[in-house]
Amino acid sequence: MLKQDGTIWSWGYNDHGAVGNGTYIDVNVPTQIGNDNDWKKVMAGFSFTMAIKNNGTLWSWGYNVFGQLGIGDLINRNAPTQVGNATDWNKIAGGSEHGIAIKNNGSLWAWGYNYYGQIGDGTYITRSSPVRIGTENNWNKVSAGTSHSLAIKNDGSLWAWGDNQYGQLGDGTYVKKNIPTRIGTANDWVEVISGAWHTFALKSDGSLWGWGLNLHGQIGDGTVVKKNTPVLVSASGDWLYIAPGGNHTLAIKTDFSVWGWGYNQQRQLGHGTNTDYHTPQLVNNMHEWKIVSAGDWHSIFVKQDEMFSVGSNTDGELGDGTFTSRPNLHSIGCAGGTLSQSQASLDKLSIYPNPTKTFLNIEFSNYTIESIQIYDLQNRLILTEKPFSNKHNINVEKLQNATYVLKIIANNKSWNHLFVKN
Repeated sequence: MLKQDGTIWSWGYNDHGAVGNGTYIDVNVPTQIGNDNDWKKVMAGFSFTMAIKNNGTLWSWGYNVFGQLGIGDLINRNAPTQVGNATDWNKIAGGSEHGIAIKNNGSLWAWGYNYYGQIGDGTYITRSSPVRIGTENNWNKVSAGTSHSLAIKNDGSLWAWGDNQYGQLGDGTYVKKNIPTRIGTANDWVEVISGAWHTFALKSDGSLWGWGLNLHGQIGDGTVVKKNTPVLVSASGDWLYIAPGGNHTLAIKTDFSVWGWGYNQQRQLGHGTNTDYHTPQLVNNMHEWKIVSAGDWHSIFVKQDEMFSVGSNTDGELGDGTFTSRPNLHSIGCAGGTLSQSQASLDKLSIYPNPTKTFLNIEFSNYTIESIQIYDLQNRLILTEKPFSNKHNINVEKLQNATYVLKIIANNKSWNHLFVKN
Protein backbone atom coordinates (compact mmCIF):
# COMPACT_ATOMS: atom_id res chain seq x y z
CA MET A 1 0.00 0.00 0.00
CA LEU A 2 1.29 3.45 -0.97
CA LYS A 3 0.27 6.29 1.34
CA GLN A 4 -0.24 9.89 0.29
CA ASP A 5 2.93 10.88 2.13
CA GLY A 6 5.02 8.71 -0.22
CA THR A 7 5.67 5.88 2.25
CA ILE A 8 5.13 2.19 1.43
CA TRP A 9 3.43 -0.19 3.86
CA SER A 10 3.26 -3.95 3.50
CA TRP A 11 2.00 -7.07 5.30
CA GLY A 12 1.20 -10.77 4.84
CA TYR A 13 3.15 -13.79 3.60
CA ASN A 14 6.89 -13.20 3.88
CA ASP A 15 8.77 -16.50 3.50
CA HIS A 16 10.69 -15.04 0.55
CA GLY A 17 10.99 -11.44 1.78
CA ALA A 18 8.11 -10.02 -0.28
CA VAL A 19 7.00 -7.76 2.58
CA GLY A 20 10.36 -5.99 2.33
CA ASN A 21 10.93 -5.23 6.02
CA GLY A 22 14.29 -7.01 6.21
CA THR A 23 12.91 -10.26 7.66
CA TYR A 24 11.37 -13.51 6.41
CA ILE A 25 8.63 -13.54 9.07
CA ASP A 26 4.95 -13.21 8.14
CA VAL A 27 3.58 -9.80 9.14
CA ASN A 28 -0.07 -9.37 10.16
CA VAL A 29 -0.24 -5.58 10.48
CA PRO A 30 0.70 -2.85 7.98
CA THR A 31 4.43 -2.23 8.38
CA GLN A 32 6.37 0.67 6.89
CA ILE A 33 9.11 -0.38 4.51
CA GLY A 34 12.23 1.60 5.35
CA ASN A 35 12.08 5.33 6.04
CA ASP A 36 11.87 6.69 2.49
CA ASN A 37 8.92 8.90 1.58
CA ASP A 38 9.65 9.36 -2.11
CA TRP A 39 7.85 6.32 -3.51
CA LYS A 40 5.62 6.96 -6.52
CA LYS A 41 4.15 3.56 -7.49
CA VAL A 42 4.10 0.05 -6.04
CA MET A 43 2.94 -3.27 -7.49
CA ALA A 44 2.86 -6.77 -6.01
CA GLY A 45 3.42 -9.98 -7.95
CA PHE A 46 3.31 -13.46 -6.46
CA SER A 47 5.71 -13.31 -3.47
CA PHE A 48 7.64 -10.36 -4.88
CA THR A 49 7.14 -6.60 -5.02
CA MET A 50 8.23 -3.77 -7.35
CA ALA A 51 8.13 -0.01 -6.85
CA ILE A 52 9.17 3.20 -8.59
CA LYS A 53 10.51 6.26 -6.80
CA ASN A 54 9.87 9.89 -7.72
CA ASN A 55 13.32 10.02 -9.34
CA GLY A 56 12.34 7.29 -11.80
CA THR A 57 14.44 4.51 -10.27
CA LEU A 58 13.00 0.98 -10.12
CA TRP A 59 13.24 -1.20 -6.99
CA SER A 60 12.20 -4.78 -6.21
CA TRP A 61 12.27 -7.33 -3.41
CA GLY A 62 11.03 -10.82 -2.51
CA TYR A 63 11.08 -14.15 -4.36
CA ASN A 64 13.64 -14.28 -7.17
CA VAL A 65 14.19 -17.90 -8.23
CA PHE A 66 13.25 -16.99 -11.83
CA GLY A 67 14.90 -13.58 -11.92
CA GLN A 68 11.57 -11.82 -11.45
CA LEU A 69 13.23 -9.05 -9.42
CA GLY A 70 15.13 -8.00 -12.54
CA ILE A 71 18.38 -7.34 -10.67
CA GLY A 72 20.55 -9.76 -12.67
CA ASP A 73 20.66 -12.79 -10.34
CA LEU A 74 18.40 -15.42 -8.76
CA ILE A 75 18.86 -14.44 -5.11
CA ASN A 76 15.88 -13.51 -2.93
CA ARG A 77 15.84 -10.05 -1.33
CA ASN A 78 13.97 -9.05 1.85
CA ALA A 79 14.41 -5.28 1.40
CA PRO A 80 14.06 -2.91 -1.58
CA THR A 81 16.95 -3.37 -4.04
CA GLN A 82 17.50 -1.09 -7.03
CA VAL A 83 17.09 -2.55 -10.50
CA GLY A 84 19.99 -1.26 -12.62
CA ASN A 85 20.79 2.44 -12.81
CA ALA A 86 18.04 3.75 -15.09
CA THR A 87 16.02 6.74 -13.86
CA ASP A 88 13.27 6.77 -16.48
CA TRP A 89 10.89 4.02 -15.35
CA ASN A 90 7.25 5.06 -15.55
CA LYS A 91 4.79 2.15 -15.17
CA ILE A 92 5.11 -1.39 -13.77
CA ALA A 93 3.12 -4.62 -13.53
CA GLY A 94 3.89 -7.89 -11.75
CA GLY A 95 2.69 -11.35 -12.75
CA SER A 96 3.22 -14.58 -10.88
CA GLU A 97 6.93 -14.73 -11.64
CA HIS A 98 7.62 -12.01 -14.20
CA GLY A 99 7.65 -8.23 -14.37
CA ILE A 100 6.77 -5.74 -17.10
CA ALA A 101 7.43 -2.01 -17.26
CA ILE A 102 7.15 1.03 -19.50
CA LYS A 103 9.77 3.76 -19.56
CA ASN A 104 9.16 7.48 -19.99
CA ASN A 105 9.90 7.22 -23.73
CA GLY A 106 7.11 4.66 -24.21
CA SER A 107 9.41 1.66 -24.64
CA LEU A 108 8.31 -1.71 -23.24
CA TRP A 109 10.50 -3.93 -21.03
CA ALA A 110 10.07 -7.30 -19.28
CA TRP A 111 11.96 -9.92 -17.27
CA GLY A 112 11.54 -13.10 -15.19
CA TYR A 113 9.98 -16.48 -15.92
CA ASN A 114 9.26 -17.01 -19.62
CA TYR A 115 8.05 -20.58 -20.07
CA TYR A 116 4.82 -19.37 -21.68
CA GLY A 117 6.38 -16.46 -23.59
CA GLN A 118 5.00 -13.95 -21.07
CA ILE A 119 8.07 -11.73 -21.41
CA GLY A 120 7.22 -11.19 -25.07
CA ASP A 121 10.73 -11.06 -26.55
CA GLY A 122 10.08 -13.83 -29.08
CA THR A 123 11.76 -16.52 -26.95
CA TYR A 124 10.93 -18.82 -24.08
CA ILE A 125 14.14 -17.98 -22.22
CA THR A 126 13.90 -16.79 -18.63
CA ARG A 127 15.53 -13.37 -18.07
CA SER A 128 16.96 -12.02 -14.80
CA SER A 129 17.37 -8.46 -16.12
CA PRO A 130 14.98 -6.21 -18.07
CA VAL A 131 14.99 -6.81 -21.84
CA ARG A 132 13.37 -4.49 -24.33
CA ILE A 133 10.31 -5.80 -26.18
CA GLY A 134 10.43 -4.66 -29.81
CA THR A 135 11.55 -1.21 -30.86
CA GLU A 136 8.33 0.82 -30.61
CA ASN A 137 7.97 3.79 -28.26
CA ASN A 138 4.16 4.02 -28.18
CA TRP A 139 3.22 1.81 -25.22
CA ASN A 140 0.87 3.45 -22.73
CA LYS A 141 -0.63 0.89 -20.26
CA VAL A 142 0.61 -2.51 -19.07
CA SER A 143 -0.77 -5.35 -16.92
CA ALA A 144 0.28 -8.88 -15.96
CA GLY A 145 -1.60 -12.03 -15.02
CA THR A 146 -0.19 -15.22 -13.57
CA SER A 147 1.66 -16.10 -16.77
CA HIS A 148 0.37 -13.71 -19.43
CA SER A 149 0.85 -10.03 -20.20
CA LEU A 150 -1.23 -7.25 -21.71
CA ALA A 151 -0.65 -3.70 -22.89
CA ILE A 152 -2.37 -0.79 -24.60
CA LYS A 153 -0.66 1.48 -27.11
CA ASN A 154 -1.13 5.23 -27.46
CA ASP A 155 -3.52 4.61 -30.37
CA GLY A 156 -5.91 2.69 -28.10
CA SER A 157 -5.11 -0.74 -29.54
CA LEU A 158 -4.94 -3.74 -27.17
CA TRP A 159 -2.14 -6.35 -27.18
CA ALA A 160 -1.50 -9.60 -25.28
CA TRP A 161 1.05 -12.42 -25.05
CA GLY A 162 2.03 -15.41 -22.92
CA ASP A 163 -0.06 -18.29 -21.54
CA ASN A 164 -3.42 -18.73 -23.23
CA GLN A 165 -4.82 -22.05 -22.01
CA TYR A 166 -7.98 -20.37 -20.71
CA GLY A 167 -8.29 -17.80 -23.49
CA GLN A 168 -6.85 -15.08 -21.25
CA LEU A 169 -5.11 -13.39 -24.18
CA GLY A 170 -8.45 -12.73 -25.85
CA ASP A 171 -7.20 -13.38 -29.39
CA GLY A 172 -9.80 -16.06 -30.21
CA THR A 173 -7.42 -18.99 -29.66
CA TYR A 174 -6.03 -21.06 -26.81
CA VAL A 175 -2.48 -20.94 -28.17
CA LYS A 176 0.32 -19.24 -26.20
CA LYS A 177 2.17 -16.33 -27.84
CA ASN A 178 5.72 -15.11 -27.20
CA ILE A 179 5.38 -11.69 -28.84
CA PRO A 180 2.72 -8.99 -28.37
CA THR A 181 -0.34 -9.98 -30.41
CA ARG A 182 -3.09 -7.52 -31.25
CA ILE A 183 -6.55 -8.27 -29.83
CA GLY A 184 -9.25 -7.38 -32.33
CA THR A 185 -9.22 -4.14 -34.32
CA ALA A 186 -10.73 -1.66 -31.86
CA ASN A 187 -8.80 1.52 -31.00
CA ASP A 188 -10.86 2.71 -28.06
CA TRP A 189 -9.33 0.71 -25.21
CA VAL A 190 -8.31 2.94 -22.29
CA GLU A 191 -7.49 0.50 -19.46
CA VAL A 192 -6.52 -3.16 -19.10
CA ILE A 193 -5.96 -5.13 -15.90
CA SER A 194 -5.59 -8.84 -15.36
CA GLY A 195 -6.39 -11.28 -12.60
CA ALA A 196 -4.65 -14.63 -12.32
CA TRP A 197 -6.16 -16.17 -15.46
CA HIS A 198 -8.88 -13.72 -16.45
CA THR A 199 -8.65 -10.24 -17.89
CA PHE A 200 -10.71 -7.06 -18.01
CA ALA A 201 -10.52 -3.93 -20.12
CA LEU A 202 -12.41 -0.64 -20.26
CA LYS A 203 -13.30 1.22 -23.42
CA SER A 204 -13.50 4.98 -23.78
CA ASP A 205 -17.31 4.82 -23.49
CA GLY A 206 -16.93 3.31 -19.99
CA SER A 207 -18.11 -0.16 -21.02
CA LEU A 208 -16.55 -3.15 -19.26
CA TRP A 209 -15.25 -6.21 -21.13
CA GLY A 210 -13.82 -9.50 -19.82
CA TRP A 211 -12.36 -12.80 -21.00
CA GLY A 212 -10.36 -15.85 -19.86
CA LEU A 213 -11.00 -18.37 -17.07
CA ASN A 214 -14.58 -18.18 -15.83
CA LEU A 215 -15.09 -21.29 -13.71
CA HIS A 216 -16.58 -19.29 -10.83
CA GLY A 217 -18.19 -16.52 -12.84
CA GLN A 218 -15.25 -14.18 -12.35
CA ILE A 219 -15.74 -12.62 -15.79
CA GLY A 220 -19.19 -11.48 -14.69
CA ASP A 221 -21.13 -12.17 -17.89
CA GLY A 222 -23.62 -14.47 -16.15
CA THR A 223 -21.96 -17.72 -17.24
CA VAL A 224 -19.25 -20.07 -15.96
CA VAL A 225 -17.81 -20.74 -19.43
CA LYS A 226 -14.29 -19.56 -20.35
CA LYS A 227 -14.04 -16.94 -23.11
CA ASN A 228 -11.18 -16.45 -25.58
CA THR A 229 -12.37 -13.10 -26.95
CA PRO A 230 -13.54 -9.99 -25.08
CA VAL A 231 -17.22 -10.21 -24.08
CA LEU A 232 -19.33 -7.31 -22.88
CA VAL A 233 -19.84 -7.50 -19.11
CA SER A 234 -21.60 -4.17 -18.70
CA ALA A 235 -22.45 -1.32 -21.06
CA SER A 236 -23.48 1.02 -18.24
CA GLY A 237 -20.56 3.35 -18.93
CA ASP A 238 -19.94 4.17 -15.27
CA TRP A 239 -17.10 1.79 -14.37
CA LEU A 240 -14.19 3.60 -12.79
CA TYR A 241 -11.72 0.98 -11.55
CA ILE A 242 -11.43 -2.82 -11.90
CA ALA A 243 -9.46 -5.11 -9.56
CA PRO A 244 -9.42 -8.79 -10.58
CA GLY A 245 -7.90 -11.29 -8.15
CA GLY A 246 -7.24 -15.02 -8.23
CA ASN A 247 -10.76 -16.10 -9.16
CA HIS A 248 -12.86 -13.13 -8.07
CA THR A 249 -13.26 -9.53 -9.17
CA LEU A 250 -13.92 -6.21 -7.46
CA ALA A 251 -14.78 -2.91 -9.10
CA ILE A 252 -15.64 0.70 -8.29
CA LYS A 253 -18.19 2.76 -10.20
CA THR A 254 -18.15 6.50 -10.75
CA ASP A 255 -20.56 6.96 -7.81
CA PHE A 256 -17.85 5.31 -5.60
CA SER A 257 -19.96 2.22 -4.95
CA VAL A 258 -18.09 -1.10 -4.89
CA TRP A 259 -19.15 -4.28 -6.70
CA GLY A 260 -17.92 -7.88 -6.53
CA TRP A 261 -18.38 -11.15 -8.38
CA GLY A 262 -16.77 -14.58 -8.91
CA TYR A 263 -15.32 -17.03 -6.39
CA ASN A 264 -16.47 -16.33 -2.85
CA GLN A 265 -15.89 -19.43 -0.73
CA GLN A 266 -13.61 -17.46 1.61
CA ARG A 267 -16.20 -14.60 1.63
CA GLN A 268 -13.60 -12.43 -0.07
CA LEU A 269 -16.22 -10.44 -2.01
CA GLY A 270 -17.36 -8.70 1.18
CA HIS A 271 -21.06 -9.51 0.76
CA GLY A 272 -21.10 -11.52 3.99
CA THR A 273 -22.01 -14.76 2.19
CA ASN A 274 -19.94 -17.59 0.71
CA THR A 275 -21.98 -17.71 -2.51
CA ASP A 276 -20.26 -17.34 -5.88
CA TYR A 277 -21.76 -14.61 -8.06
CA HIS A 278 -21.72 -14.73 -11.86
CA THR A 279 -22.61 -11.07 -12.42
CA PRO A 280 -21.51 -7.85 -10.64
CA GLN A 281 -23.22 -7.51 -7.26
CA LEU A 282 -23.30 -4.39 -5.06
CA VAL A 283 -21.23 -5.09 -1.93
CA ASN A 284 -22.93 -2.54 0.33
CA ASN A 285 -24.79 0.76 0.14
CA MET A 286 -21.77 2.97 0.84
CA HIS A 287 -20.68 5.40 -1.88
CA GLU A 288 -17.29 6.46 -0.57
CA TRP A 289 -14.85 3.78 -1.76
CA LYS A 290 -11.60 5.01 -3.33
CA ILE A 291 -9.55 1.84 -3.84
CA VAL A 292 -10.21 -1.91 -3.96
CA SER A 293 -7.64 -4.67 -4.34
CA ALA A 294 -8.28 -8.40 -4.83
CA GLY A 295 -5.80 -11.05 -3.76
CA ASP A 296 -6.20 -14.78 -4.17
CA TRP A 297 -8.64 -15.41 -1.31
CA HIS A 298 -8.82 -11.99 0.36
CA SER A 299 -9.69 -8.41 -0.52
CA ILE A 300 -8.82 -4.89 0.61
CA PHE A 301 -11.24 -1.93 0.53
CA VAL A 302 -10.11 1.67 1.10
CA LYS A 303 -12.09 4.82 1.85
CA GLN A 304 -10.52 8.27 1.99
CA ASP A 305 -9.01 7.67 5.43
CA GLU A 306 -9.92 4.13 6.44
CA MET A 307 -8.98 0.63 5.26
CA PHE A 308 -10.93 -2.63 5.50
CA SER A 309 -10.13 -6.26 4.72
CA VAL A 310 -12.12 -9.47 4.33
CA GLY A 311 -11.57 -13.14 3.53
CA SER A 312 -8.78 -15.61 4.23
CA ASN A 313 -6.05 -14.59 6.69
CA THR A 314 -3.74 -17.63 6.86
CA ASP A 315 -0.58 -15.52 6.51
CA GLY A 316 -1.78 -12.27 8.07
CA GLU A 317 -2.76 -10.82 4.70
CA LEU A 318 -5.78 -9.02 6.16
CA GLY A 319 -3.44 -6.82 8.21
CA ASP A 320 -5.62 -6.69 11.30
CA GLY A 321 -3.03 -8.06 13.72
CA THR A 322 -4.43 -11.60 13.70
CA PHE A 323 -4.35 -14.73 11.57
CA THR A 324 -8.13 -15.07 11.81
CA SER A 325 -10.17 -15.08 8.60
CA ARG A 326 -12.96 -12.50 8.42
CA PRO A 327 -16.41 -13.13 6.85
CA ASN A 328 -17.28 -9.42 6.79
CA LEU A 329 -15.44 -6.17 6.12
CA HIS A 330 -13.12 -5.57 9.07
CA SER A 331 -11.46 -2.24 9.83
CA ILE A 332 -7.66 -2.12 9.79
CA GLY A 333 -6.03 0.44 12.07
CA CYS A 334 -3.80 3.07 10.50
CA ALA A 335 -0.44 3.74 12.13
CA GLY A 336 -0.41 7.15 13.77
CA GLY A 337 -4.14 7.55 13.29
CA THR A 338 -7.12 7.26 15.61
CA LEU A 339 -9.66 4.53 16.03
CA SER A 340 -12.04 4.46 13.07
CA GLN A 341 -15.43 6.01 13.74
CA SER A 342 -17.34 2.96 12.52
CA GLN A 343 -15.43 0.61 14.81
CA ALA A 344 -15.67 3.01 17.75
CA SER A 345 -19.41 3.33 17.29
CA LEU A 346 -19.83 -0.43 17.08
CA ASP A 347 -17.71 -1.38 20.09
CA LYS A 348 -17.72 1.88 22.12
CA LEU A 349 -13.99 1.51 22.55
CA SER A 350 -11.74 4.55 23.08
CA ILE A 351 -7.94 4.52 22.83
CA TYR A 352 -6.09 7.80 23.41
CA PRO A 353 -3.86 9.70 23.00
CA ASN A 354 -2.43 8.25 19.83
CA PRO A 355 0.49 8.93 19.34
CA THR A 356 1.46 8.94 23.02
CA LYS A 357 4.61 9.69 25.04
CA THR A 358 3.81 8.07 28.37
CA PHE A 359 0.34 6.65 29.04
CA LEU A 360 -2.20 5.05 26.72
CA ASN A 361 -5.79 5.27 27.99
CA ILE A 362 -8.25 2.52 27.13
CA GLU A 363 -11.98 2.76 27.85
CA PHE A 364 -14.49 0.09 26.88
CA SER A 365 -18.08 0.90 27.83
CA ASN A 366 -19.52 -2.38 26.52
CA TYR A 367 -17.35 -4.96 28.28
CA THR A 368 -14.87 -5.63 31.06
CA ILE A 369 -11.32 -5.67 29.71
CA GLU A 370 -9.83 -9.06 30.54
CA SER A 371 -6.36 -8.63 29.06
CA ILE A 372 -4.22 -6.06 27.27
CA GLN A 373 -1.21 -7.11 25.21
CA ILE A 374 1.32 -5.06 23.26
CA TYR A 375 3.22 -6.55 20.32
CA ASP A 376 5.88 -5.05 18.11
CA LEU A 377 5.50 -5.21 14.33
CA GLN A 378 7.49 -8.46 14.23
CA ASN A 379 4.64 -10.02 16.28
CA ARG A 380 6.78 -10.30 19.43
CA LEU A 381 4.94 -9.90 22.73
CA ILE A 382 6.30 -6.85 24.60
CA LEU A 383 3.93 -6.36 27.53
CA THR A 384 0.81 -7.89 29.13
CA GLU A 385 -1.57 -6.47 31.75
CA LYS A 386 -4.88 -7.80 33.12
CA PRO A 387 -7.01 -4.92 34.42
CA PHE A 388 -10.43 -6.66 34.74
CA SER A 389 -12.27 -3.35 34.50
CA ASN A 390 -13.71 -1.26 31.70
CA LYS A 391 -11.03 1.42 32.04
CA HIS A 392 -7.27 1.17 32.13
CA ASN A 393 -4.19 3.25 31.46
CA ILE A 394 -1.00 1.52 30.49
CA ASN A 395 2.47 3.02 30.91
CA VAL A 396 4.42 2.83 27.65
CA GLU A 397 7.08 5.39 28.55
CA LYS A 398 9.89 2.80 28.53
CA LEU A 399 9.00 1.49 25.08
CA GLN A 400 11.18 2.58 22.19
CA ASN A 401 9.67 5.11 19.80
CA ALA A 402 7.89 2.92 17.25
CA THR A 403 4.54 1.62 16.06
CA TYR A 404 2.98 -1.17 18.14
CA VAL A 405 -0.06 -3.44 18.04
CA LEU A 406 -2.44 -3.14 21.00
CA LYS A 407 -4.50 -6.30 21.50
CA ILE A 408 -7.53 -6.00 23.79
CA ILE A 409 -9.38 -9.12 24.94
CA ALA A 410 -12.91 -8.76 26.32
CA ASN A 411 -16.04 -10.88 26.29
CA ASN A 412 -14.11 -13.74 24.60
CA LYS A 413 -13.33 -11.49 21.63
CA SER A 414 -10.25 -9.52 20.66
CA TRP A 415 -9.68 -6.10 19.13
CA ASN A 416 -6.38 -5.11 17.50
CA HIS A 417 -5.32 -1.52 16.93
CA LEU A 418 -2.07 0.19 16.08
CA PHE A 419 -0.64 2.94 18.25
CA VAL A 420 2.50 5.02 18.07
CA LYS A 421 4.90 5.61 20.95
CA ASN A 422 6.58 8.93 20.13
